[in-house]
Amino acid sequence: MKRLELSNTPTPIQPLEALSGELGTPLYLKRDDLTGFACSGNKIRKLEYLLAQALDQGADTIITCGASGSNHARATAASCARLHLACWLILPVEQGEALDGNLFLDVLFGAKILCVTKEAYDQHREALFEQAAQRVRSMGGNPYVIPMGASNPLGTFGSINAFEELRAQESALGVYFDVVACAVGSGGTYLGLAMGAKKEGRGRKVLGFNILGEASDFQKSLPPLSQGVEALGGPKALQAKELQILDGYVGQGYAKSAPEELLFLQKVAQTEGVLLDPVYTGKAFRGLWMETLQGHSLLVGARRILFLHTGGAFGLFPRKKDLLALKAPSFELLSLPKSKS
Repeated sequence: MKRLELSNTPTPIQPLEALSGELGTPLYLKRDDLTGFACSGNKIRKLEYLLAQALDQGADTIITCGASGSNHARATAASCARLHLACWLILPVEQGEALDGNLFLDVLFGAKILCVTKEAYDQHREALFEQAAQRVRSMGGNPYVIPMGASNPLGTFGSINAFEELRAQESALGVYFDVVACAVGSGGTYLGLAMGAKKEGRGRKVLGFNILGEASDFQKSLPPLSQGVEALGGPKALQAKELQILDGYVGQGYAKSAPEELLFLQKVAQTEGVLLDPVYTGKAFRGLWMETLQGHSLLVGARRILFLHTGGAFGLFPRKKDLLALKAPSFELLSLPKSKS
């Protein structure tokens, strides 16, 4: 399987000592927010496979999509700049929308933003991809389309590779994480970890916390995706009953933050010096925290829990007003003493 080397891997494993003491269970992070390359998080792992294929096919323009604050879109824009490819992003934004966070970085990396309505984005995404691809071809270009979140069979190999990386780190450190957890958005990252664990055969639990939709949505969408992975030579496909995705942490909706979610982000930042994002990792890690505290059956007796930190810190900036409203910033004037004449 051909793969570009764009990321700084292996990413470190970090114990969360203060939070572990409070929780009563050893908690660790795998810091995929530190893959480098414009803070692209885990998204770069998928893109390493997909962009290798794009280059093999002679593509000169990459087309993908995402929400206005999409981490995947920003990682794709950065990768295209590095590889000297044109990048077209289909985003549900309005022309003239304020540029902040990832959307600002999309523009900074030189991506073309194709603005669409939310209704068109949600209901006619494939038609939008085809329209954009036709426009590229009409200009003499060669497009390569990457689906939302890079979650297709080839992209899933990025997280399968991450799982194998984790196993090597466990061996080197002399530890074993009997629970591995992550956020579930488009589902590819979770699927790759779960497929890797099934192949490993040690009964390791891989838990997902969906940050949009419902767990049942992924029980329908992920088994066919896993069949595509197997067809490419990956691990055996998964059945719906093998997916362990926990509902209840979508909150007010995708990319919308409730005060208790923002307070948890603040808690982690001020306790461990780690930045979670309000869209993915903040909700999912809070879900893992709450379910462990409440004694969920899948977490009772866990000896070591590892959460995959997939990045996304730029998502904090559009929420800065709400975060600052939680607690007034501490500013104090410091003046030099007056000199004696």
